[in-house]
Amino acid sequence: QKRSSRRSPGALAVHMPKKNRNRNGQGAGGGQAVDTRQPEGQPNAGLVKKAEKKKKGRGGAAGGRGAGRGGGQLSGCLPKRGSRGRVLDPVVETVKEDGLFRHHELPKAHSDAIMAIVMAEDAIYTASRDKLLKRWKPQRNAASRFELQADIEVPLGEIAWCLISAGEWIFCGLGNGNIRAYSKTGRELNLEGHTKRVACLLTHQHVLLSGGADGTVRCWQINPESQTFACTHTISEGISGNVSCLCVMNECLWVGGTSGVSIVELATLRVVAQVQPKKFVAGLLQFQGHMIVVYTDGSICIFDAAGKQTHTQPPL
Repeated sequence: QKRSSRRSPGALAVHMPKKNRNRNGQGAGGGQAVDTRQPEGQPNAGLVKKAEKKKKGRGGAAGGRGAGRGGGQLSGCLPKRGSRGRVLDPVVETVKEDGLFRHHELPKAHSDAIMAIVMAEDAIYTASRDKLLKRWKPQRNAASRFELQADIEVPLGEIAWCLISAGEWIFCGLGNGNIRAYSKTGRELNLEGHTKRVACLLTHQHVLLSGGADGTVRCWQINPESQTFACTHTISEGISGNVSCLCVMNECLWVGGTSGVSIVELATLRVVAQVQPKKFVAGLLQFQGHMIVVYTDGSICIFDAAGKQTHTQPPL
């Protein structure tokens, strides 16, 4: 089982598949792939350092408070702890089983938690609770690894909860219910319609779909002449609570919300089914004609195209 490392808010790391590995685990660059993971709670060997000078204090010759009988100082032999005292796992540099290794990490990519990330044809975009949209350009360094170089920084004025790249446009779903759109030509548009946070964005057949905490799904289309977007349809009846995620399968739109899943027929834009169980949906994933639904309580359900449950996995 692989464990991911905890990072401070605003950190951004780049992981990419390792290519052309030989049997010894060496990549094309000749570097040795080393597994730095350690059993939880075990100290790293060779990191015990003796105190250079003992100081007199309440503990007598043993030194100051906390020195103990040994009179020595331990450095690096205990697991690191986060700001709230939680033990942090060691950083995983390589996952041999999946052929992955870490290219680059930006500890201060943003000044607060990163809420969304999306890849366009020529750049990577991130949005954070610091209310900034940033564009990053991937470049290879001298070690032939990719690094992300900051390119553009755009103040949004609101927290962006989701991002999507569609053609020449980047869409940002904001906390005030608006959708901010930026084009590669420098245009900026504001799509107003939702009354609460925009939680998810999806494109389907040249239509932008948005789901909001106001319990609605909106359809947006661009006017070829004016090059502006307009909300053409709003779906609210039959939606299962605040919308958290969207996914299209066959000719239906699956809408995950705080009270389960609703299935919308795209031809009529009507809710044709509501799928049990009625609980908070965290994500949707289409796979081989089935929909995998994950819930915030840790459970997973799999449904066929008609919405019939074929498998369920309770929380561990």
